[in-house]
Amino acid sequence: MNEKKSTLQILKQNYKTIFRLLRYSKGFRKSYAFALVINSLTMVRFSFVIGFSLQWVTDSVLEGRWNDFRTAIAFAAIAFTLNAILYYCEGYFMVSRVEMMMAQLKKELYSKIIHLSSDCLDDTHSGDIQSRISTNLSIASEAISFTLVDPLNFIALGIANLIFIALNSWKMALICLVLVILTLLFNSLFLKKIQTLSEKIQETIAAAVERYSDIIHAIPLIRVFSMQQWIFTRYDRENKKILIDQKRLVKTTSLQQSLNGLINNICSFLMLGVGAIFFACGDITAGALLAIFRYVNTLVFSFTGFGNVVSMLTQSLVSAKRVLEILDYPEEPQVPKSPSVQDNPQKSDFIISFENVSFAYAAGAEVLHKLNFNVRQGETIALIGPSGAGKSTIFNLLMRFYSAGVNQGTIQLIGRQIADYDLENLRNQFAYLMQENYLFEGTIRENILYGNPNATAFEMEQAAKAANAHGFIIQLKDGYDTQVGENGAFLSGGEKQRIAIARALLKDAPILLMDEPTSALDAQTETELHEALQTLMKGRTVIVVAHRLTTIQNADRIFVMENGKISESGSHTQLLEKNGRYAHYYHLLCPTT
Repeated sequence: MNEKKSTLQILKQNYKTIFRLLRYSKGFRKSYAFALVINSLTMVRFSFVIGFSLQWVTDSVLEGRWNDFRTAIAFAAIAFTLNAILYYCEGYFMVSRVEMMMAQLKKELYSKIIHLSSDCLDDTHSGDIQSRISTNLSIASEAISFTLVDPLNFIALGIANLIFIALNSWKMALICLVLVILTLLFNSLFLKKIQTLSEKIQETIAAAVERYSDIIHAIPLIRVFSMQQWIFTRYDRENKKILIDQKRLVKTTSLQQSLNGLINNICSFLMLGVGAIFFACGDITAGALLAIFRYVNTLVFSFTGFGNVVSMLTQSLVSAKRVLEILDYPEEPQVPKSPSVQDNPQKSDFIISFENVSFAYAAGAEVLHKLNFNVRQGETIALIGPSGAGKSTIFNLLMRFYSAGVNQGTIQLIGRQIADYDLENLRNQFAYLMQENYLFEGTIRENILYGNPNATAFEMEQAAKAANAHGFIIQLKDGYDTQVGENGAFLSGGEKQRIAIARALLKDAPILLMDEPTSALDAQTETELHEALQTLMKGRTVIVVAHRLTTIQNADRIFVMENGKISESGSHTQLLEKNGRYAHYYHLLCPTT
């Protein structure tokens, strides 16, 4: 729960949020400002035309000035027509500019999300981010549209009507000014509670979206363990919290609006009585009394309405603030003007070097401890060891998914520290084949071409053939244009891996990282994929993590990892002769040999 804030702090926070949103009007700021100004004068125009026409028509009739009466009628007709035209133009300008601003904000948001640091993604639930860029983003647009204009509209309307009243009677204007101040002070009492409740509701909604996201991704697990009732109860609990807080917010805003309505009626009746007394004393004319009554009604409406729309604006700004917070999340560190890997003039006997590297994930125990190893170009290195030994962490550090946790040692690529390279240039040197390779919604063709979007159709098919994927693809009804579904839901595990291998082949990176690429497959499918994997490994520097020791026996060197260090290294034959940890693993997993 957020710390309690004063009304002044809330206003200051909302002020900053508005100005951050207004940055997205760059390039069309003048037209957006024009839309704000003319929209803020909409009510003023209507109030002036109605009040002025009412006074002109009434006094001209009572005084028998029929030419003035006809002129007043013509003025009103023309003014009302022009107002209608301006109203249409104002709405178009405002909505179109707001849509342009939101398009800029969405563009920056999605760019930000794909560059978020791995630590940030670990600490932030995906459901929370989804909530911010869906629910909160749609509400946030109101903060820079009519919801932002309406307070300006009501202020301008109130000031203008106060001036109109003063032009007819300064005494009544003075009384109205006192009533306006009291109305504003009354409405300020609701601001703090509405802000606090709105923030609490958005936090609870985000928690509910997180639960919903967990349900969608874990439906098979939920069914296997018969957790439907438990998971539903957990989700329903969040929904009930939202309902309770929303009822409190509705109760608060409804109370504010009803009391504002009461104030509106009391003030209007009071000022009518005062105006009647001034008319009886001869201070104002009958037309002036009718016009003032209209102005007073509009004045009181403007400042009670101001309180209501500020409440609405506060709620939309809470959502806007949650959206803008994403832009403050930490990104992956970039290296400006860094050298290209290909242009690296340094010479080294090793393509990859880890020297005394220690690493710990955020708020976690050390995973690697003074790790040392080197890899020569074209060499195949296999990593084995128990879970948590640091095997996958080596891949994460090589790809610079994490860097802040490296508190000791250096990691080098071709003799230069990887931290000195541009991220995109660095990662272009690696093809990464995971245990579960994600396939994007779309066609098989699109998923393979992610490896190299500029590849020709012939190159793409050659990669598919090398990955032993072409055969099953052409048997499908739509061939390479077959839809794969969400994360390849329409394909088998082996088919998904073949497409992932084809994608890696198409990237044609010099270094291949494989993290147990066949462990989720059955033995027959693994055997079928063996040839494709050998094609992928050919001519590349390879580091592979595997639990199935039969898949790494041909590696040039095998590193046995324990407690973040390499406890043994050597070829398959050498390690068996040592009769150490590797031999123990091998005889345990391959007892018949």
